[in-house]
Amino acid sequence: MDNIEQSIKNYISTVERVIEGVGPEAPLITNEKGGISSESPYRMDLLPMLSLLAISKVLKHGCEKYGKDNWKLLSVEDHINHAFVHLAAHIAGDTQDKHLVNAACRILFALEVFVISQNTLQVDLETKQKENESKT
Repeated sequence: MDNIEQSIKNYISTVERVIEGVGPEAPLITNEKGGISSESPYRMDLLPMLSLLAISKVLKHGCEKYGKDNWKLLSVEDHINHAFVHLAAHIAGDTQDKHLVNAACRILFALEVFVISQNTLQVDLETKQKENESKT
């Protein structure tokens, strides 16, 4: 394992997060047939699947070229800069790369790095527990 890969693993192992709506305390709902499931605050089914497949192809190539999770070691600003470069190249008509999908990928990277840095998906467990207790 090289130093970059070890740095990434160390970083990931120090980040604790609780993602809203996916834990055992998620509220339950009953559908029209009587089936019970956890209520989800997400609509993953609305994501553009062809675009996600195109992005996953870019991710595969990037993983082979730069290493898995290397993007997590780059700043939000770096990802945004590269996204803008890809958008400008696409608008200018450059055809040597798939610039639009690369720009989308870089924007997702920037957003993920930002969200992690802001802990915006991290839920205060004490507050969540109080909310659940007040419902019962």
